[in-house]
Amino acid sequence: MRAAIRRLLGDQRGVVAIIFALALPVTAGVAGLGVEAGEWYMLKRRAQTAADAAAYAGALEIARSARAQARPVALGESARNGYPNGAPITVNVNIPPASGPQAGNVNAVEVIVAQQQPLRFASLFIPGPQTITARAVASVNQLGNACVLALDRTARRALQTTGNSVVQMNGCSLASNSSDGESMYFSGSSQVSAPTAWSAGGIVQSGSSTPQFPGGTLAFAWPVQDPYAGLTITMPAAPACNNPRAATFNSATLSPGVYCGGINVNSGSTVVLNPGTYYLDQGDFSVGSNAVVTCACTAAGSGVTIVLTSSRSPSRIGSVTINGQARVTLRAPSSSSYTYPGILFFQDRRYSGSTVNHLNGGSNLQLTGAMYFPSSSVDWNGNSTGLGCTQIIADTVTISGDTNLTNTGCAALGLQPISLTFAGLTE
Repeated sequence: MRAAIRRLLGDQRGVVAIIFALALPVTAGVAGLGVEAGEWYMLKRRAQTAADAAAYAGALEIARSARAQARPVALGESARNGYPNGAPITVNVNIPPASGPQAGNVNAVEVIVAQQQPLRFASLFIPGPQTITARAVASVNQLGNACVLALDRTARRALQTTGNSVVQMNGCSLASNSSDGESMYFSGSSQVSAPTAWSAGGIVQSGSSTPQFPGGTLAFAWPVQDPYAGLTITMPAAPACNNPRAATFNSATLSPGVYCGGINVNSGSTVVLNPGTYYLDQGDFSVGSNAVVTCACTAAGSGVTIVLTSSRSPSRIGSVTINGQARVTLRAPSSSSYTYPGILFFQDRRYSGSTVNHLNGGSNLQLTGAMYFPSSSVDWNGNSTGLGCTQIIADTVTISGDTNLTNTGCAALGLQPISLTFAGLTE
């Protein structure tokens, strides 16, 4: 009996089969767990893609000043990438982010995507379902400010330089909101130097022009916000302007008020404008060649604003013409006691004509402040050297002469910045 037991214990035949039978469930479980973990990794990548896209889309809405749309757009983008907000998926959009380095930043969007994943083989080792979570944060950052902005959304060559113009932009950029392939166009032998060029459409260099943008160019971007989109005109009470005729001056000192038919400064004349707002009802602001127009703006914060409007049909809204060799030195008011701080020219946005505003004068033209022509074109041939901040905002803009624009002192003058903002993932 003892010998038989010893033989039985020493017999190793069939041991491998027994070990295999015992190890098979464990081996299969580990293999299944590996497959399941790989599935989790794939789901994690998909969830991260959805979170990234949603956060970026939300930040883009903030960048284009549509803050109210940021959250619904982020949720929509998450759903478009396969992660709608609803069981077993939850999508939380936090503006501002609730955690991380961007917590409290109102210009940042945090998106957290979570999905409950039932367990299979992993249930042998992990109790309950597994939550796959992905988080992304995108924020809006400032690229800089522009001094020139063309507002038209579709115009060909909405912002262009022509001829042998020399454009020097000191600390401020060029921007165009047109989505056309030639939205921004540099032609002839023009020389342009600016930190950046921002365009909702294409940026084209033609001929021997030499545009230089150390900060690079951004084409086919989103439109830049009009900083004066909410600006309105309220003309003070005045006698009915039923027979508008321009007030023509040879030499005079003018005071603020309503001018029925506009203001015409004859060639060779000298006119001084006292500080305040000049409402030109159904008329132009016209300055003849070799005329001199200045502002008696000696007090701190004082300046002039010239408003082009109409108490009758919008078709009668006037324009601005400053002829060559005219010496015009004007500045906008900066004090909040004025109706339009920071605004030098303001053409009523109801304008529906086709007249181009000609601002000529070369180095004799020194205009400080914002020149706002939201519904018409500007042909700029001037120079604002030495007087500080100058902004040109118009439907379309053509620069055809030597120009030196700067954003120095814009905030102190009361101008609203033409902000160039972009969105990017930061976490």
